Amino acid sequence: MAMNAVFNMALGATAALLPSVPAILRINTGYKTAADGTTTPCTMDIAVTIRVQPVPTDELTQTDGQNQSTIQREIYMPGTICGVDGAHQFGGDVFVFDNAHWLVTAQPEAWGGQWCRVLVTQQVVA
Repeated sequence: MAMNAVFNMALGATAALLPSVPAILRINTGYKTAADGTTTPCTMDIAVTIRVQPVPTDELTQTDGQNQSTIQREIYMPGTICGVDGAHQFGGDVFVFDNAHWLVTAQPEAWGGQWCRVLVTQQVVA
């Protein structure tokens, strides 16, 4: 059975408890460098539908080095989104939902490019 079929079955089974939420996925596409050397991030906005849950306590203890007073959530969605990876110079994607911006900080699960679970940390209230 394809992972996408499994994901769709899970969506149907949990829809009453965990409804889908419309969101904007703001993908970091790079930076523009001005003549004075300052940089400005470039982004592309995509409308997406996500499932949002509080982060379980055991997951919080595994995210070493993060300030535990921050507000974090986990998101399930079709596709693949990567967390921040400075060594490979990618990441910095942001979800916009619930009147706030949420930085993707980790991707604990990815299933064949068909769906993923990511951890997000609230950045600013919109």
